[in-house]
Amino acid sequence: MSCREYRESHPAGTAEARAHEASCAECRAFQASWELLKAYPPIGAGPGFLAGLRRKLAPRILRFAAPVAAAAAVLLVAVVLQLHPPPAAPASDVTAEERELVENLDLLQNYELLRTFEIVGDASSSVVEVNRK
Repeated sequence: MSCREYRESHPAGTAEARAHEASCAECRAFQASWELLKAYPPIGAGPGFLAGLRRKLAPRILRFAAPVAAAAAVLLVAVVLQLHPPPAAPASDVTAEERELVENLDLLQNYELLRTFEIVGDASSSVVEVNRK
């Protein structure tokens, strides 16, 4: 077994690996350094580690998110405009009679009521004939 194979397969407990370690001083030193690292207490993340990481990553996320959000907004506006086109411009050929009707809207709303009175007052109306009997 070569030193490279030993390090790539570390920590292998095979007989071949133990034999190589016994014959190679460099690999024994490699194994000893691993044993020293195992004896060292594990390093934990501090209380502000995640907040600091988010703070450092936020500008990168914004660099990606801002163009995507702008493209989504443009797409949304385009879809809304396609589904609901703007109202057509009012016709410019409005007659004086139509303008007068719009200006006197309250009279126009009562037009149906006035027409009903005309039908009742008509001599050939069925309503008048019922009242005569």
